[in-house]
Amino acid sequence: MSKKNTLTKNYIVEKSKPLIWSKFSEYNLGEMRLIDTYLAKINAREEESSEVVFTIDEYLRLLGYEYPNKLKSSEIEKSLDKLLGSRIKIDLNNNGDYIKVNLFSDARVIVSDPDFGKRTITIDCNPKLKEAFFGLAEKGYIEYTLDYSLRLKSKYSLKLYPLLKDKLYRREWTVELKDLRELMGATNKNNESFREFNKVLQKCKKDINEVTDIEFEYEKITKGRLTRAIKFKIKKVYCRTRANTCRWKYTIFRNIVQTLIRLQIRNKMRFLKVNLRYGLKHVAMNLIDHSWKNWHCLQRNM
Repeated sequence: MSKKNTLTKNYIVEKSKPLIWSKFSEYNLGEMRLIDTYLAKINAREEESSEVVFTIDEYLRLLGYEYPNKLKSSEIEKSLDKLLGSRIKIDLNNNGDYIKVNLFSDARVIVSDPDFGKRTITIDCNPKLKEAFFGLAEKGYIEYTLDYSLRLKSKYSLKLYPLLKDKLYRREWTVELKDLRELMGATNKNNESFREFNKVLQKCKKDINEVTDIEFEYEKITKGRLTRAIKFKIKKVYCRTRANTCRWKYTIFRNIVQTLIRLQIRNKMRFLKVNLRYGLKHVAMNLIDHSWKNWHCLQRNM
């Protein structure tokens, strides 16, 4: 049964552990976002919801096309071939056994869908992976808002975030460098040296710490001159809103107050207006109404 709801960043992504720990090396950022959107649109407790309907605009914008209306049908078909042909690698045990399988089995394109009044694409998951999509209670899972997926800037961040989220309860996670590269899909030649791969990790750290509900630090574990493993230290960030964090709001609020005191500015609203040129309009107005609430919320959870 197809779900007819339209895309919204408020959706909750429920991702099973088999999907979290699968290798997604063949998928790009847009396809990773589409997978998370698919997970957010299905009802993970009803296998009948495995068919998900995307309008053509939703589908193409998720894949990173800025002007979907200008795309030819042949280009859309090419993107579908890529999506349906990409495979994930799932480890079956600790002995090195694994399976490579397609996530999605088919895609149906309707030129004029009567329920939407426009062209749609209906995607269904591979029946062999029903347990990975719908067996949450048996396999275990994590959940997060779709907004994180849509705002993370690289496929590496989008793959690392669920791994760290799954290890959050331990607060630490040590992983062999080779395994981490595979899990993040960073197996190309450009990331063979730790120097280059470290640049990827640095970007992921900035990305995840700014956007999501967790923050992390990491350190390398060496043997001789070679880096053998990475140790992550992970913590929960509370009061994270969909657009910003209380910590971010508090930092801006603190800077404003400190400047007001230092410069002895009487007309505080004028000072706020000066700051609007830096793109703080929505923040400033929110701080006026909720600054103390955010402050107390931050203090409780720091």
